[in-house]
Amino acid sequence: MLIDLIVFKEAGGNPTGLITTNHPFETHQDIGRKIIDISKQWDKSPPVEQVAFLLKREYKFLKFRMAGGESCGNALLAMGAYANNMEDGESKVEMILGSNHANFQSEKVAAYTDQGVTWMDFNLDKLAIENISNATIIHLDGISHAVVPASYNNSVIEEDEIKKILESFGILSKPAAGIMYVKDKDNQIDLNPFVHVKALNTCINETACGSGSIAAGIWKVLKENNDIDNFHIIQKTGKPIYVSIKRSGNDFLAKFGTEVSLIFKGSVEIDL
Repeated sequence: MLIDLIVFKEAGGNPTGLITTNHPFETHQDIGRKIIDISKQWDKSPPVEQVAFLLKREYKFLKFRMAGGESCGNALLAMGAYANNMEDGESKVEMILGSNHANFQSEKVAAYTDQGVTWMDFNLDKLAIENISNATIIHLDGISHAVVPASYNNSVIEEDEIKKILESFGILSKPAAGIMYVKDKDNQIDLNPFVHVKALNTCINETACGSGSIAAGIWKVLKENNDIDNFHIIQKTGKPIYVSIKRSGNDFLAKFGTEVSLIFKGSVEIDL
């Protein structure tokens, strides 16, 4: 099967594949999993960490769905940059969440690219937050993150161990769940993200994580009881995702952004 594929990087990492050929919804999981697997051996780009499917593209508008129906912050930024033709400007992006037609939800976000950085704003109203052991569990739409303070960064943890930790926090069964190990350096946070996608049964130590950076920013605001503005969440690539959080009770206004680059555009052959 020949597939048309575009690969983006966000904050210098977290390669996001966008499949632009049409494929039945029922094949999305298998194709997404296959692209992630075969990209570990190819020389077209660094290994793809997540896969999206293009559903519709018009002038300054793009609609997509992740292969596992999960939410993905960096994919939103990548699609926003692509909708702007990788130039400064404004666009709208729609992400379809859910694992089947019966539970599909739509999230519509405005994207704007300014001086090479793509930004998005979110109203996170009545955000569900739990404290379990040393973790702060932050439930975003389509993905839940456990933010855990750590004295180290960039450590590798085996997949089975990550799943056990996610299960202990009660979020392994979520469509997507992450453990965000954070090292707070006052003026920045170093992030080591692990993300599990249930439908694909993948567990990846991501090189950058957009939604995890938002969760880390919320954790910082809760910890300091103070809003943050353009705070640097440093990814495993060494590059930042910029996060601003304003809090009013359990309502949060979040803004995040980073540089997005297109690193591959072409066709790939896969066997299903």
